[in-house]
Amino acid sequence: MIPAATKHRAGVSITTTFDPAKTQSGQTLSNGNLTISTTTAPSAANRGTQSTVSHSTGKYYVEITDNNGTGNLAYGLFLGVCDSNCNGSLANSQNYTYGNWDSGYGLLNNGVESTGEGSYASGDVIGIALDCASGGAPVIKLYKNNTLVKTYTASGWTAPYFIFAAAYAASGGPAQATANFGATSFVYSPPAGYTAGFP
Repeated sequence: MIPAATKHRAGVSITTTFDPAKTQSGQTLSNGNLTISTTTAPSAANRGTQSTVSHSTGKYYVEITDNNGTGNLAYGLFLGVCDSNCNGSLANSQNYTYGNWDSGYGLLNNGVESTGEGSYASGDVIGIALDCASGGAPVIKLYKNNTLVKTYTASGWTAPYFIFAAAYAASGGPAQATANFGATSFVYSPPAGYTAGFP
């Protein structure tokens, strides 16, 4: 569990956003390319985006907030990490995400890897802690409101690694989430040893 904190200042010098060039046709970026949303149910090939910045070494922490919804596929979100082959698409290997519907899912390349992680909904903050493992298999830790819900070791991935998000609205939504890559204060403190943000 991340130590509780009211806010954590990561520094205004961080300019990372989601990458419009790697955003699929079924997704819309807004808010300076920090918010992803959709009002449709795009195929996996047309779903997703990734950060403008990537890393091959080091440990980093970001937060993505669910802006709308009640934890079902009408407001579906996939939040996590992808490797250099993903190109911002949920259909491409490799990506690992935390799905917000039903009982909550750990998803590898849009397939269920684990269940029972806990759904999340409007206002919930998803923390993503990425340990790039000095070029080895990256370790991804996913948090919901400061509580660790999943640790995944991504064997066989190709560096560098990106923050990934996708949205899916089964009945109009909108499904929407906003990332904080560290340009403003975090809601929770990063885990010990992790860089606050994704510079």
